[in-house]
Amino acid sequence: MKLTTLDIIKLLPFEENYKRSLIDAFDSLSEDQRYEVTELVWSTYGALYRIKYNANMEKALSEIADQRITLGNDFYKKIKEKTDQDMDKLESQQSTPINLDQTRQELQNILNRSKN
Repeated sequence: MKLTTLDIIKLLPFEENYKRSLIDAFDSLSEDQRYEVTELVWSTYGALYRIKYNANMEKALSEIADQRITLGNDFYKKIKEKTDQDMDKLESQQSTPINLDQTRQELQNILNRSKN
């Protein structure tokens, strides 16, 4: 699946009203502001992806150690596929252990500059 910045905004675990306001304002932002929002959104998505990937890797390695699964040629491919599935489900999750307050504040600061 090919993702856009707006797709990622929809996936990130922000409140629905905040997502909508960010999406609605995106096209009216200056080029510099859109760049900043894009960089921040993709960076946040990448960080969430790495967290999920590492968690899936740790779980799989634990299962190998406990001999519940075996290490095959497609081990890393399965970890990536599981992580991709987890990221697709991110939007529907009600809560996340990841604090996105700083990201939200930075995005809000960018949006506020467009109103000045």
